[in-house]
Amino acid sequence: MPERIDYWGIPLNSRPDLIVYSLMFLAAIILLIRFYQQGSLWWRVGRPEARWNKMHQRIGRLITYAILQTRLLRQRYPGVMHIGLAWGFFVFFLGTALATINSHFFKFLEGNPYLIYKFVLDIFTVFFFFGAILAGYRRFIKKPTRLTLQPRFTISLVLITVIVLAGLTVESLRLAIERPAWALWSPVGWLLSQAWIASGASEQTLINLHIGVWGFHLLLAAITVATLPVGTLWHTMTGPLNTFFSQLDRPVGQLKPAALNAQSEPIYVKSLQDLTWKQLLDGDACTECGRCQDACPAYAAGTPLSPKQFILSIRQALHRDGPILTASKTHIQNEKQKQSEASTQSNKQANKQTSKQTNKQTN
Repeated sequence: MPERIDYWGIPLNSRPDLIVYSLMFLAAIILLIRFYQQGSLWWRVGRPEARWNKMHQRIGRLITYAILQTRLLRQRYPGVMHIGLAWGFFVFFLGTALATINSHFFKFLEGNPYLIYKFVLDIFTVFFFFGAILAGYRRFIKKPTRLTLQPRFTISLVLITVIVLAGLTVESLRLAIERPAWALWSPVGWLLSQAWIASGASEQTLINLHIGVWGFHLLLAAITVATLPVGTLWHTMTGPLNTFFSQLDRPVGQLKPAALNAQSEPIYVKSLQDLTWKQLLDGDACTECGRCQDACPAYAAGTPLSPKQFILSIRQALHRDGPILTASKTHIQNEKQKQSEASTQSNKQANKQTSKQTNKQTN
């Protein structure tokens, strides 16, 4: 009966489970630390703003726009491209989660459920590669002016593509060695396995190659997780947060009223600290796709205003000056606390002295 075998082809005496969980745990810790370092700047620098109302509506928007990404399809080419990449990785993540449940809690990936599991993962592998090809053509051939054509985006695209390709290679090598009767349930893996079989390589050669590619795939996945908050994939975390905390109480397109201070005076933005934490999050959630720039009438009219460059300038300023501002803010707060403590101590001493003099006069 077909079933999922944990760490197939990997020598068990090398404790692959310990290697996997140790490496991914370390990557997750680095991710969380870096996420806090970057994300904490939003509320430590920005003004407070309440965005916790209507939770059911926020969760619905999160599913519709951040996970299903239906709004992206308004522009067909980039929409299909991005959904192919995003849905592909989402399904791969879900597949890894199901494999973990199968391994440690209860076994269900066997028989028909396992075959369906493999088929779905292979279909989304095709979907992912289709999105990657569209992304490559758009970035290297079409080169639309609204796009940020910097090497860091190319590196991210190559990285995630190699991760998926390495996973597919691991599957194909296993199929080439085992040659199970159900191999066609993994159509893409089966197709690649025929190339390995046609190569005439020995079984031991394919096993050694399987081990090497498996380790390479694991290492790339760990690197990707650890570097999420400092690379161009940062939006995969900030984007859903931005969607969840989006404005719900104002019609789309309507300008927000000017914020007022305690004296009912308008707050004009002169520095990062005049922006709210959500406005700072907006900068970190920008994917640099340029859709806002294309839709801006001022930019279309030839003025130097670019909403894309404006929001990116907020992000750059936050990353450049945010740590300095928070350190200065902390220093001022500490000084105020010291002054308050000194004033309290002085008042206590004065009250004590007054009490002594009162007692003397009374006596």
